[in-house]
Amino acid sequence: QIKDLILGATLTSIEDRAEYLKQQAVAQFAVPEADLVTAVKSVLARQKA
Repeated sequence: QIKDLILGATLTSIEDRAEYLKQQAVAQFAVPEADLVTAVKSVLARQKA
């Protein structure tokens, strides 16, 4: 499971539960082991943007 802790920390300001759950799904997701490196690279690229 991949966890974007930086994005997750920003979720505390969301008051709407539905929006929080939507963003939480972006911040934490599962990937097959074969795709792990690609997924981590995409999270890191998103943080640099």
